[in-house]
Amino acid sequence: MKKLYILFLRLLRKLKILKLIQIKVRSRIKNNIFYVPIIGEIGFDNLDVSEKWMLDVLDDLSLLDGSTVIDVGVNIGQTLLKIKEVNNNVNYYGFEPNTKCVDYVNTMIECNKWKNVYIIPAGISLLSGVSVLDFYSDSPADSCASFQRGFRGQGVVKSSYCATCSGHDVEKTIGKNNVSLLKIDVEGYELEVVLALANLIKSMRPNILIEILPAYTIDNEIRIERQAKVSDILSSLGYVIYRIHKNRFNGLLSYEEITNFGVHDRLDWCDYLLKPVNL
Repeated sequence: MKKLYILFLRLLRKLKILKLIQIKVRSRIKNNIFYVPIIGEIGFDNLDVSEKWMLDVLDDLSLLDGSTVIDVGVNIGQTLLKIKEVNNNVNYYGFEPNTKCVDYVNTMIECNKWKNVYIIPAGISLLSGVSVLDFYSDSPADSCASFQRGFRGQGVVKSSYCATCSGHDVEKTIGKNNVSLLKIDVEGYELEVVLALANLIKSMRPNILIEILPAYTIDNEIRIERQAKVSDILSSLGYVIYRIHKNRFNGLLSYEEITNFGVHDRLDWCDYLLKPVNL
């Protein structure tokens, strides 16, 4: 039944009708039913479970009741849905600079009557202020949008001024909550986020889920240099890097311990789990 409904919605999308309506769809993720709003096409991708491997990783991490998750790069709440499937009783703080995404996720929170979920309409950077967010598609919820200027070359479709907050502001926001998981998905802006949150990482030592997109070739010196700095910082803070390998169903296959992110061209090698070790 769900598949037929999704096919119907895809037809509405193709006919450019979906963007004219707002609906709420019941969707199952493993053992739980959630309400997924679709607002002007935003949210359609939440009807299918993307990144199934993340559900497996979150299960492995065994998030405890009352623990705190920081999600840097909420987009349309893909990770939030998975967190709620794994444990509904964690504190969730999501940072997202795109106000269209913020509005959508707040609607999803209201639809599901979730508690202890907080969306901060800002990115994380070295300083609090205003930065330029570049979009690489016409989608108002472009998942490739980045604060890192020129990250994807000359393909910028539009730009928008968005708020950023410093690591100090993040610590003030979450208060005394101890962070057990930090997820970072910021399309090339990882270095600034890691630097901004270095004090929090050092003191709270959360597990870290991070996406690092490929450098592709040795000629991409800027990406290689920035990625090396990220791995050096996290290594100095006492973290071991594991590359997450997926199976053919996009679930978790295995963890591979590595010393750096390396130079490669594989999009299926972009997700990493970093675990703290005793210094």
